[in-house]
Amino acid sequence: YADSTYQNRGRVGLTTRYRLTDRLTINLNTMLNVADNSSFFIWADGVEGNLSPFEGTISATKNRRFVIDPSITYYDGSDNRHHFQARFYSLDNNNSLNQSNSSQNIYSEYQFQRSIEEWDLNVSAGIVNQYLSTDSELFSDVRFTSYNLGAYLQLDKRLFQKLKLSFGSRYEYNDLNVPDGFEIEGVPVVRNLNDGSFIFKGGANYSLGDYSFLRASFGQGYRFPTVVERFITTTFGSFAIKSNPILTPEFGWTAELGFKQGFNVVGFKGFLDFAVFRQEYKDMLEFVFLPSDLAFQSQNIGNTETSGLELGVAGELKIGGVPISVFGGYTYVDPRYKDYETSSQIRASLSEPELNVLKYRSKHFFKIDIEAKVKDFSFAISSNASSHMINIDGIFEAVGGIGDYRNINNTGFLVSDFRLGYTLNNTKFTFLLTNIFNREYTLRPAKLEAPRNIGLRMQHDF
Repeated sequence: YADSTYQNRGRVGLTTRYRLTDRLTINLNTMLNVADNSSFFIWADGVEGNLSPFEGTISATKNRRFVIDPSITYYDGSDNRHHFQARFYSLDNNNSLNQSNSSQNIYSEYQFQRSIEEWDLNVSAGIVNQYLSTDSELFSDVRFTSYNLGAYLQLDKRLFQKLKLSFGSRYEYNDLNVPDGFEIEGVPVVRNLNDGSFIFKGGANYSLGDYSFLRASFGQGYRFPTVVERFITTTFGSFAIKSNPILTPEFGWTAELGFKQGFNVVGFKGFLDFAVFRQEYKDMLEFVFLPSDLAFQSQNIGNTETSGLELGVAGELKIGGVPISVFGGYTYVDPRYKDYETSSQIRASLSEPELNVLKYRSKHFFKIDIEAKVKDFSFAISSNASSHMINIDGIFEAVGGIGDYRNINNTGFLVSDFRLGYTLNNTKFTFLLTNIFNREYTLRPAKLEAPRNIGLRMQHDF
């Protein structure tokens, strides 16, 4: 639907499972995915040219992805579960803008699980290893290697038949090796970057009565900067993406308090779920726009906080003997900079500097899906809505008429889809009509989403 863009995709996969004995099972899954596509990063103009590319931003790419996933599960004489899984993932992207890259990722994990019935306790523990080797024109055509090692333990305990407790801990270590031939002008490059951290989580779920549950949870997070965030260097049109080798890891935590209630109201049976949550980050990582360089760069933007609430409903009712299922929810988030009042740099970067809202976020989200089934037919309609994205990089609004478009389209969007299904023996046909009312909207600035479109799918089970 957009000028100079196309997408062709194909994939083939194999899933196998073989039970050698009642206690030993092996699995081997594979997938080959190939694609040939073209896209652009920024439109030419937000008013009249939002389906055409900004000069120099068209990117044609041929992708090949190959995955092998072996796993083994074994139950010993004490019914302890031993599970080993691995993955080999090969990726090759041939890109027209001197952004080609290839990588190989090797992942392995061993997990042990034991149930101690006399204590009503479940124990899970494991070790994880991941190796990544990547070579890209984005990194000056040199090969980077990185390692990620982890170990974890989780305990799940039931008390008084009504209370479930969970506690977990994980240690993670990261090591990134920078090749000797890689240099960044004016910036000293450390050849070996490594860091590690312990993180913890805990939760509780209490049954207040029949179909009534109260829950609480707390969890920490830790993320080591990726090779792309530290060392990417490329251009698109008049813009660039700059490397930043001095990035530090980000830390965070999330807490939630929730309540779930079952109901049966005039034949409508289901669950209602309500939760409030709080999330904080330290040294949060994000790509920011640098006006002086007309470039984007990943930076530690400082400390942030996000508070919010979520309301969800799922259930089923019958009207005239026709079963109707309903699933939906509303989410409100309030994402803020903790250093907003003291940092003139943060305020100056925002498109709405008087409003303390993290960039590229919306505050309100709504979704609903309603499906009815009549014999072999199913009919469904779904809707998704989002409020206006309040803040983006202020200087970015001057590019390609982005500011003009956002001034006109400043109320968010509501997009609805329809699907019709018919099942004949083991074959299901589905007719899809997406964006029924042909709404014009963006999920991110400078990229228009698809207009009304039609799809037909056939699925057969052998």
